[in-house]
Amino acid sequence: MEETLLGGVLFSGIILLAFIGFVIYFIFKQIEFVVKAINLYEKMIVRQDVMIKLLKDIRGTDGPDYEELLNKKGSSPNSEKGASVQKYYSGIGVITEPYGQKGIKVTGFPIISPAKDTGVEINDIIFEIDGILVDNSLESDQMLGGADGTKVNIKVSRNKEVKEFEIVRQKIINMTKR
Repeated sequence: MEETLLGGVLFSGIILLAFIGFVIYFIFKQIEFVVKAINLYEKMIVRQDVMIKLLKDIRGTDGPDYEELLNKKGSSPNSEKGASVQKYYSGIGVITEPYGQKGIKVTGFPIISPAKDTGVEINDIIFEIDGILVDNSLESDQMLGGADGTKVNIKVSRNKEVKEFEIVRQKIINMTKR
């Protein structure tokens, strides 16, 4: 009987030690997760600070060294992909591609996009700019650009509906891959 009792106590002790080991392992994994999350947060803050500085500086007249700002290790969300700022220009902030003879299709937006802010969406078809019907030529892109602060009126086709937008041009960062 003592043997059975001793065996039961020993078995219970082993189970208890295994449970305590699991709890300690779990606690260390949680601490590791928290440390990784804190490190990631710190990197995001650095990247956010650089992007805010970049966006503020782009409105200045001195033209800061964007290459230096974005190529600092850990300072650009796209640095792993080799993204860099090539230039900036004034326009409505749309990335387009030809859409047959009917206009140009919006395929994306840069970081700053007055067009996106006013309601233009990806897959919209721009078919009229300032009252002029658009073909798929480079003239369309030139018509969307213009002096900072000037307005452009566009008409887009979205899901068989026509939408009109008045957009104020502003300086746009042109991000391209190297």
